[in-house]
Amino acid sequence: LVAIGAGAYIALFILLVALRVGYPFELEWLEGAMVDHVRTILSAAPLYAKPSLDFIPLTYTPLYFYVAAALSKVFGVSFITLRLISIVASFGILGILYRLASREAGDPRAGTLAAGLFAAMFGWTDGWLDLARNDSLFLLLALLAIYLLRWHEPPAAYICAGVLMSLSFLVKQT
Repeated sequence: LVAIGAGAYIALFILLVALRVGYPFELEWLEGAMVDHVRTILSAAPLYAKPSLDFIPLTYTPLYFYVAAALSKVFGVSFITLRLISIVASFGILGILYRLASREAGDPRAGTLAAGLFAAMFGWTDGWLDLARNDSLFLLLALLAIYLLRWHEPPAAYICAGVLMSLSFLVKQT
């Protein structure tokens, strides 16, 4: 029953994300600023320039903005493009949590429970997993590093985990 409940929360998470992804306005107050940062990069203006009436940079590290700018060259600058980064990262997070817990416990039901519990927190976190923000990409990279350190042999795992942690830092410095 617990596994069924966890699966239901994952299904509900997928449904909510599908309903929200195409919303044409800000779902959260920073989404518009994130889009502005992508537009700044695409206009070849410096991202961290002196603040002006036209643009004031956020105090976030730049990798998310550059990833979003690269995708925006293909799909266009929009909330949807930036949200898709977070949505793909969120599904990656669910997958890593599933894999970590399944391997640790030796039981796939533990993985379903871990992923379902994370999906169940969507509302309690104000729905930040699918927003046009850097948080989900940061968490994905950090969890990938943890997975490598736990389940792969050094020294290659140490090097890859170090690269992933550095990338996560460049997405969001906490």
